[in-house]
Amino acid sequence: MKLIKTNSYQPTTNILKQAVQALQQGRVLVIPTETAYGLAADATNPAAVKKIYHIKGRSFKKFLPLIVSSQSQLRQWFKLNKLEKQLVKKY
Repeated sequence: MKLIKTNSYQPTTNILKQAVQALQQGRVLVIPTETAYGLAADATNPAAVKKIYHIKGRSFKKFLPLIVSSQSQLRQWFKLNKLEKQLVKKY
């Protein structure tokens, strides 16, 4: 485990590079949010996703959230029905 500390809400380029490298290596990141800490991994890496399940002690029958950056990326992962497409456009 590697701990990278920052006292800023604006991480430096160096910290971001280290985080990206860790994700590319299949590692799990712990990320603070406004209300809790979240775990992050490369969703395209099954071994990394499995690590999150093990860390959380979560059943593989339960889904994990997936954060995407755009509607086109959303469509790479999900097939949306008409109502879902309308909700995505609205929100």
